[in-house]
Amino acid sequence: MIEIKKIALSKLQKLEVPAFLGKVILLLERHNIEELRLNDIYDLLLEQKIKSEVLTVPYGEHPLTEELDRLHKRRLKYAALINMQMRALDKADLQEMQRNVKIAKGEVKTYLAYLGQKSRLVAYNNINGFFNQLSINHPLQEAMTSLGFQPYLHELRKTNKEHYALSKKRKESIRNRPQVDFRLVQREIQRILRLFFEQLETYQKSFKHLNYVPLANDMNQLIPVYTKLIKSRAAVNKRRAKKAKATKEAVLNAKALMSESPDLLPTESPVKAEANNGVAKPKAKSGNTVKNKSAKNKQTKTKKNTSNALLQVASKPDKGKVGGKDEVF
Repeated sequence: MIEIKKIALSKLQKLEVPAFLGKVILLLERHNIEELRLNDIYDLLLEQKIKSEVLTVPYGEHPLTEELDRLHKRRLKYAALINMQMRALDKADLQEMQRNVKIAKGEVKTYLAYLGQKSRLVAYNNINGFFNQLSINHPLQEAMTSLGFQPYLHELRKTNKEHYALSKKRKESIRNRPQVDFRLVQREIQRILRLFFEQLETYQKSFKHLNYVPLANDMNQLIPVYTKLIKSRAAVNKRRAKKAKATKEAVLNAKALMSESPDLLPTESPVKAEANNGVAKPKAKSGNTVKNKSAKNKQTKTKKNTSNALLQVASKPDKGKVGGKDEVF
C-alpha cells in the first residue's frame, strides 16, 4: 500500500482549484477506472469539473457594450455640433439672428456643453432635460427651428432614446445572470477531491488483489507541485508581514525620538529673535563659548541626521506592495 501525500486543499486559490481537479481527472483517466472500481468517484469528479467552469470562465464584456459605446459617442457628437454652431452664430453677430441666438444659447450651454467630461447618466439627464425645456418653452423651440438646428435635434433625441433603451436591456441581462457563490463551489470540489484520496487509500486495503500503486504514484507526483505553491505563497506573505511590521516600528521610533528631543525641531535662533524684537546683536563671545556652542551644534546635527535616517526608512515604499495593499499570489 502507498500512502497518499497530504495537501491543504482549502489553501488553494480560486483558479488553482479547477486546475488541480483537471489534472487529477487526467491522471485517473490513464488507468483502468472500471477495473479499479473507481467509476462512481470518477463520475463525481467529472460533475465537479463542469461546475468548476464558473471559477475559470469570466463573463467578459457584455455583447451590448460595443453598441452602447457607439451610441454614446454619436449623441456626444450631435450635442457638441449644436453647442459649437451656437457659439459660432453668437460670434458672427448677425443682426437677423441675434434675437434667436440670445434666446437659445443659454439653454444650449447649460444642457449640452462639455457632456464628454460627464458620466453617461448625467449626459442622458442633460439631453433629456434639454428636450423637456424645448417642449414647454415655445420661444426656445421657435428659436432653435429658426436657426436651423432641427436635423441635429432629431438625431440627438433619437440616439439618446436608443442608448437609454439598450442600457436598460443590458442591465436587465446582467441582473438575470445566475448568482453563484464561488466559495461554495470551491468547497464542494475540495470535498469530492478529499473523498477521492480517502477512497484510493481505503481501496488499497480492501482490494489487495488490484494494483493501485501506479495511480497512487501519479497522485504523489502531482500533489507536491501544488503543496509547493501553497508553501511559497505562505512564505512570501510572512516576509511581507514582517517587513510591514518593521516599517511600522521604525515610524513609531522616529516619532518617539522627535517628541523626546525638541531640539531636533527647527527653531528661531536667539540672535534672530532679538533682532526681530529690535534688540542689537550681541558682541562676539569668548573662545571657550564658541567651542562649546560648536560642540553642541555638532551633537544636534548628529541627532537630526539619525532622525532623518529613521524617517527615510519608515517612509520608504515596500516593493512587495501594490497600491498600498499587500500583493498576494
